[in-house]
Amino acid sequence: MAGVPTLRFRQQRTRQNNGYPLITGDGTLVYRACDNSSTPAVCGIYGADLSASLDSEADVSAVQIDEDSMAILSDAHAQRIAFTSQRDGNWEAYLMNSNGTGLKNLSNSATSNDGLPTFSPDGKWVVFISDRSGEWAVWGVAVDGDTPQKVFNLPKWTPWGTGKQAWITERISWGP
Repeated sequence: MAGVPTLRFRQQRTRQNNGYPLITGDGTLVYRACDNSSTPAVCGIYGADLSASLDSEADVSAVQIDEDSMAILSDAHAQRIAFTSQRDGNWEAYLMNSNGTGLKNLSNSATSNDGLPTFSPDGKWVVFISDRSGEWAVWGVAVDGDTPQKVFNLPKWTPWGTGKQAWITERISWGP
């Protein structure tokens, strides 16, 4: 179709199990994937700079920016991505720059399940869900890593109120 940019990934490798795509404010496409051309497969968070390809039909190369094969990407603001990970042994809410630097555990609780982080519209706050108080609730924290505070409890009839981990397939958003 004329006038519509074409996005082509320049890869000899096969990407499988792609998921949770986000586009950051700096024009980076981030997503979870596995490169199955090597043994063992190389899984993690991949990033591709889309800024050059949007004005031409240039190929795009994706690079691995993090080795977490279980990361669930949930939101992006400016050059940061928010995601859920079990890298510390339990589900936690994290922030990271779109180039893979600046990893920060926002929820930092060894005894609870925390996840689904999403940015406030101005990018200064992140909310996430957690069962740290004994029941599922939405918690908020400043992106500079302040102590999380409970915002409100979730209704007990929600999927995450049953104790099942179906909550990791959900997303939350924070609108103006």
